[in-house]
Amino acid sequence: MIYAFICKDGGDKTQIRRDVLLEHLRYIESVIDKIVVAGTCPPLSSSDPRQFEGSMLMYRADSPAEARSLFECDPYFKNKIWDSYEMMNFSPVAGDYIGGRTWDIVDGKVMRKDPRAA
Repeated sequence: MIYAFICKDGGDKTQIRRDVLLEHLRYIESVIDKIVVAGTCPPLSSSDPRQFEGSMLMYRADSPAEARSLFECDPYFKNKIWDSYEMMNFSPVAGDYIGGRTWDIVDGKVMRKDPRAA
């Protein structure tokens, strides 16, 4: 199962992100086999002075507890970079990441498929 974490910084956390970056990246490298995708979220507004608004991380894990543990061991979590986060199950169904789409439409019916099997 894939678990998504949508994380929001509270205020401008640029300096503490910089201070903890090396430790954070070393941690990410240590669990890279569990990471589906991870990255920062710059602000939507060009007038927002912050460099980052938050982050998104997706982990492949056997349980919600394992995913939460992976997330909570991250130095950015431990150093309170994110003021809030939301954890959700994630089921990819379309896009480059999965190689297309997970369905075909045949005779007006939706047929599920594995896009990687093509």
